[in-house]
Amino acid sequence: MRYPTNKSYAVIMASVTVLVAVVLHLIVTDSNMFVVNRSLHFVQVLVHEFGHAFATWITGGRVMALVVGSDGGGYVQSAGGWWTLILPAGYLGSALIGSVVFYFNNRYQWGAVVAFGVGIVMGLFALTYAQPDQATGTQLTVIVAVVLSVVVFLVSKYLPWHIGVGLINVLSAYVALDAINGLRALEQLSRQDHHNDAVQFSQLYPFLNGNQWATIWLVIAVAIFGLAVYRGVVRPLWHPKPDR
Repeated sequence: MRYPTNKSYAVIMASVTVLVAVVLHLIVTDSNMFVVNRSLHFVQVLVHEFGHAFATWITGGRVMALVVGSDGGGYVQSAGGWWTLILPAGYLGSALIGSVVFYFNNRYQWGAVVAFGVGIVMGLFALTYAQPDQATGTQLTVIVAVVLSVVVFLVSKYLPWHIGVGLINVLSAYVALDAINGLRALEQLSRQDHHNDAVQFSQLYPFLNGNQWATIWLVIAVAIFGLAVYRGVVRPLWHPKPDR
């Protein structure tokens, strides 16, 4: 088991990872100059929609379709379930999955294994519920899940250790901070985009509007990811004894 010993190096790398993830979120995803960012966006959409689907499944609902669209969007078609959990599960589920991968990647260097496992589970959901992308007719959802699992495996298998850890860190931080896109989507709230998770949640709980719910979800997501950074990077540096 490997633990970081250079405090400055570890803290700087964690800070750079978060900064890169935030910048990638702020870049326009349909820009042809940023193919990598667009690919990451497809992964983020898959994780986001998987969060909705999984929440539907565990609360007794029925998932009928899970789609990642070539236009950068996605949706889950479902019936039943507990919408109080289902609606925020896209952003908060992404925060939890990304944070868990980040924690294990830095605390125990198991990030690739955890990410690969998550990819397999999402792949099984995709194979079960995926529908073709309406614009292209391709099974983009399945393709994204398979490519994610393959890339994570190749990164962990063939790249130098420090590069692999860095790439998994960026991927997990990007996914964990998915709620940034929730705030970006607030531009659409003035047009009452009823497909927006926060707008739908505000219809269930109207004492706050969509802007406020989206902001709360972002704060919770940042808190979850911040805990992963603390437990995975900061705490081991000042308390190097392994957790029992």
